[in-house]
Formats: sequence, structure tokens, C-alpha cells
Amino acid sequence: MSFSTEINQFIEKTKIKGTTVLKKIAFDAYTGVTKKSPVDTGRFRASWQLGVNTVDLTTASEGKEHGGTKGVAGPRLVPSGTSAIKWGDEINITNNLPYARDLENGSSKQASGPNAILGRTLIEMRETIQKALRKLG
Repeated sequence: MSFSTEINQFIEKTKIKGTTVLKKIAFDAYTGVTKKSPVDTGRFRASWQLGVNTVDLTTASEGKEHGGTKGVAGPRLVPSGTSAIKWGDEINITNNLPYARDLENGSSKQASGPNAILGRTLIEMRETIQKALRKLG
């Protein structure tokens, strides 16, 4: 069964509005990837972008420490565009730094193994929805 099918089943069983579920999933995914991101200067963690029906190609600027203290950078509390999300929108979470793919594929000791950031976040989200569906019967 596809992830989108599971989300639709969750919406049907809980009667929660699709827009509400999609906003929660987008925010949780964004938060998940930023928290799993290894931090040296904080630039990688600060470069995650959430695009609604678009792919955001921006990155955090180079040469600055991010988050105020080296190594302690964190995500924005609410990614820009989250409030505009509506059911049926396409959500794209991107990190356009040249070394993002290497980090996802396990080049960092902090982000252990392949699929360390995006992959693990999506697996965890899917497991959460599957668990909720099992509880709902």
C-alpha cells in the first residue's frame, strides 16, 4: 500500500480534515530532517527548505554561523509557506547544498548510514501513520 493511500485511510477513519493532516505531515517531516541533520557550522541544517507546489532552491548563506552558536543551529519554528498548505498540494522538502546528497548517503559520523536524514524521517512518519491506522482498526 502506498504512503498516500495510508494517509487517505487515516483521514477517512479519523474524519480529520485533509489540509490539517497534510500541514502536520509537512511540519513533522521538516522538523525531522532538520533535527537529524549533522551540525558543524549549522549551514546544512539551516538550508532545509519547504516548498508548497514548488521546489525551493535557496540555501543558507556561507561564512556565517547559523543559530547563533556554532554547532547549535536549528530549524525555523514554522517553515515559510506552511500556513498556505491545503489538501492536494505537493510538499517538497529540499536541501540544495552540494554536499547534501553525500550526507544523506552516510558521509557523516553524526548522520549514520545511508538514508540517514530524509530516508529515516520518511520511514518514521510512515510507521507512525501505520501504527495509528492499526489502533483505529
